[in-house]
Amino acid sequence: MRVFFACLPPADCLPRLAQWQDAMHVLAGGRKLPLPQLHLTLAFLGEVGPLALQRAADCAEQAAASLPDSLLLDSCGSWDSGIGWCGPARSDAALQAWVYRLRRALRLEGLAVENRPYQPHLTLLRKLQQALPPQPPQPVPLLRLELREVALIASSRRADGAGHLRLDGWRRAPGS
Repeated sequence: MRVFFACLPPADCLPRLAQWQDAMHVLAGGRKLPLPQLHLTLAFLGEVGPLALQRAADCAEQAAASLPDSLLLDSCGSWDSGIGWCGPARSDAALQAWVYRLRRALRLEGLAVENRPYQPHLTLLRKLQQALPPQPPQPVPLLRLELREVALIASSRRADGAGHLRLDGWRRAPGS
């Protein structure tokens, strides 16, 4: 099973994310991701079996208590891979440190986790027809994305793109 850990945007954030997605689509084309599939990836595990999945879930359950409370989304852009995204303009030190602690715990459990630097973002578009301009025509309004839980998501490949299924989730500790 192909899985990853992510934070899902609360329902009250989806209208703003849809506006950004629409504005980016006008500028760069591409395929809009369905709003229920938008997520902030925390750690990608790839293909794992049942025992590894349980070890990963144990790590996430322990880590969830200290999940930072929010992430400021104030930037949009694109990558050469044809991805249109939104995320923080500057690195969020608390989230970066949390993700690296989670990755370390997963590695200590014998799970393979990607080594590339963590770039928090939500993918809004795939297969862009052209790159987004370096600076959007209007400033991107701020959106504070509440990070309420760590969700375990299964991903499957389909003809119309990836399909996602939420398998489990662990909530942040109250007041943290």
